[in-house]
Amino acid sequence: MWNFFAYPKWRYNIPFMNYLPKLFYMSIPGYLGYIPFALSIIAFYILFRSFILKY
Repeated sequence: MWNFFAYPKWRYNIPFMNYLPKLFYMSIPGYLGYIPFALSIIAFYILFRSFILKY
């Protein structure tokens, strides 16, 4: 997002989804992958915190 005007660009090419609207060269459904990633980070944090506070 911060390098929107940069010369080298990363373009996402997802089969059968090229007709969907894009936000910063990535289709909107592509951002849905951040939700499970964030949940896994939160789960790891809770697990790690429980081990640290236990000892």
